[in-house]
Formats: sequence, C-alpha cells, structure tokens
Amino acid sequence: MPDDMTTQQETPSSSTTTTRHVTLDLIRKRSEHNESLVSNLEEIALHQEELTSIGPVIGQTCGKTLRILLLQSNVISSMNFNDANDSLKYMKRLEYLNLALNNIRVVQCTGSGGNNDQTMVMDCCEFLEKLDLTLNFIDVDTLKESVDVLYQLRSLKELYLLGNPCMGVVTEKNDDDSSQIVANKIGAKKVNSGGGGDGKAVKGWSGCRPYIIARLPNLQILDGKQITRSERILANQKLSALIQELDVLAAKCRYEKQKKEETKKNENNKCTNGEEDEEYTEHTPESRIKLSDETYQQKMEKEQIERANQPRIRGEKEFEQEQRVATDKAREREERGDIRQCNEGKWVFQFNEEQKPGYVLLDISIQKHLSSSLIDVDIHPTYVSVVIKSKILRLILPAEVKAEESTAKRSTTTGHLLLCMPKVDPEENMIGIRASSKNRARLKKEEEDK
Repeated sequence: MPDDMTTQQETPSSSTTTTRHVTLDLIRKRSEHNESLVSNLEEIALHQEELTSIGPVIGQTCGKTLRILLLQSNVISSMNFNDANDSLKYMKRLEYLNLALNNIRVVQCTGSGGNNDQTMVMDCCEFLEKLDLTLNFIDVDTLKESVDVLYQLRSLKELYLLGNPCMGVVTEKNDDDSSQIVANKIGAKKVNSGGGGDGKAVKGWSGCRPYIIARLPNLQILDGKQITRSERILANQKLSALIQELDVLAAKCRYEKQKKEETKKNENNKCTNGEEDEEYTEHTPESRIKLSDETYQQKMEKEQIERANQPRIRGEKEFEQEQRVATDKAREREERGDIRQCNEGKWVFQFNEEQKPGYVLLDISIQKHLSSSLIDVDIHPTYVSVVIKSKILRLILPAEVKAEESTAKRSTTTGHLLLCMPKVDPEENMIGIRASSKNRARLKKEEEDK
C-alpha cells in the first residue's frame, strides 16, 4: 500500500443544489389521514418528494408524537442525531425510520464542534426499533463510525443495510467459468460455497454482516434475516480479526476514493472540446442529486402551468374595486339622462304600496352572506338605481317619491334589502290600490264559502 495513503475520512463533495427540506405545508398535505392536524401526528409518509435534507420543521411541529417516519426515495445526504438543523434530535418517540434509497454515507451524532457525541443518541431516538438504510452509500470507510452511533440505540432490533457498498453482494452462478467472468467484471473475488462446486462472486466486504452482529448485541434482524444464537457466537469470536480487517479496508477505500476524485478532475480538465462518444451515469450521490434536481424542476414547471390554468380567485378587495368602477359608470350614465330599466344580476324584487299607505316599498332579495360594502343605492324621484356586486338593478317607480326622505334597510336574518320611499302625493294610485284590495278580499271570501 502506498505511503501517502490518507486516513482522513472523505467528506461528501459540496453541491450547489438548493436545499429542499420538509416544510409545514408538505406535512399538512401528507397528513390528510389525521385531518391535517400536525400537533398529534404519529405517522407520515414523505417519499418521492425530492428532499435533500430532513430539516428542523417536522421535529419542532410533531417530533414529540411521531412514531413512524417514511422518507424513502429522496436524496437525503445527512443522518445526524445531534444536529439542531436535523429533526432526528427532537424525535423522542420514533420507533420506525425508513431512509431507503437516499444518499446517506455515514450515520453521525456530531454537534456544533464537529466531534461525535455518541452519548446523545439515547436522548434523541431512545425508542427506535427499526431502521431501514437500504440502497444508500455507506462504505467500509464510514462503517465503523456508523456502527458506533447505532450501538447507542439500545432499542434497535431490526436494521437494513442491503445495497450499501459495505455489504457483500453475492452472485450465484451454475458453473465456475461464468462465475469467474462475472466476478472479474464487477471487480470481485471468487469464493467457494463450502460444499458444492458452484461459485459465488462477492463484491464488498464479506465480513460486514458478522461485524455488525458482533457490534450490535441487541439486534435481532439484519437485512430481513433473523440472527441466530450460533451466528452471534461465531461473530463475537471473529470480532477482533474483523476489526483489523476493517481498518485495512477503510484506509484502502479512502485512498481509492481520493485517487478516483483526482482522476476525475484531470479528465474534466482534458475534455475541453466536449466531444464524447457516450456518457454513462454512475450510481453516485452526485448523479442522483442531479437527476433529482431535473425531476424537481419538471414538477415545479408542471405545478406552475396548473396554477396558471386555474381560475383566478378574487378576494374582497378585488370585488370592492370592481364595485367602485361599476358604480361610477352607472352614475355617470344616469347623469347624462340615459335611464333604462335593467336587472343585470337577475335579482328578485317586489313593489308594495298597500302595506304602508303613502309609501312605496321595494324589497330586493339579496343573499345573506353578501357584504353590504358591495351594495350601493341611489334613489331618485322617478326611479331607483342599485348596484349589487357590480351588477346594476335600475327600476322605474310606480309613483313619484321624496328621495331625500327615503331610507334603505337590510335584514340581518334574510339579507333582503328594503327601500322605504314616501310618496310626493300620498293619494297617488290609491284608487287602484283600494280596488285591488277589495277584489282580493272578495275572492278570499268566496273561497271560504266554498
């Protein structure tokens, strides 16, 4: 191994991606099963939301009651039990956390100083029983630090690390030649199955499972497979050798990553003409973030188009502005002498001269919840003009009235508008009114006699 091999842990490369964390609107949107109540939420699924971090919002709003949190299929790159900007610090009652298909490279418990404070893990998620980290990026160089943090989770019984670079990926083949070909292609080694002639190609560290079993004594299930008593005894016997092997593999892994990063930079500097035959997308956190950014951008564009196609929701201020414009136009037209009866709003109205002799009563049916600020009344001696929600109701009166003595009242029960207008001549139309009143009385008496 080269002498200049570094033992410093590789940190994830910085990205210019905008941080997308869990927001209060997203929590309410995904908590319809709890009537969108956040304070007592116990379970929530936030998968496929293109999140880059958990953020502090979910922990501050429902962290004390949340028991199940599903965050799979995002691009979350941090899992820190002691970060003020991460909600895991506030989730005291969390029992199941699903972070499968994310970009997590290491499980941490670092404070503001950057040093691991593993004793704080018990205070953060002391009831966590199941943790799913399937298909993340935990490699052998960060395995020891991650297991040190998971060791503090005394309630952890079920752990999933399948698909991480640190776990051994076994490929079974029917013949030795095909197995060796596959092993050479993936850069793996060929091991014997023990009693048969079939070969197995293993990529990753084959001692990862026994190492985790020996380090986590309370663990009962690893990658969906029950941990037997004999398996734990064998793992404990090999622990010292596994630790030494892990230290060597971790140092080698860090060196290879550093060398790969330098090679990649040199290749990027050489590719100035931009001519390449084909571009292959590697399965790396950076490539997943890039794809996630493109998907997020497409979602945002789709939502903008949908919002643009939706009808514009007008508020009270918009209605009042339209009311003022319509009122000014109506009054300007009336000043010019252009008086025409109209009922633009199809309002139901009724004149009454019998209920109160000497007065003309006009009852207009208006919906109860319509604001009175959207009603404008203008009474003239021969006609009345009412603008209701930008719609004009203009009527010729059956008799000349005293406009200055007229009143307008609105019922708080029904919302009807009542205009009470005294006549200039109280006896106007009274002959016809008395005749129609007598006629109605006669018809009513005839119906009673029958």
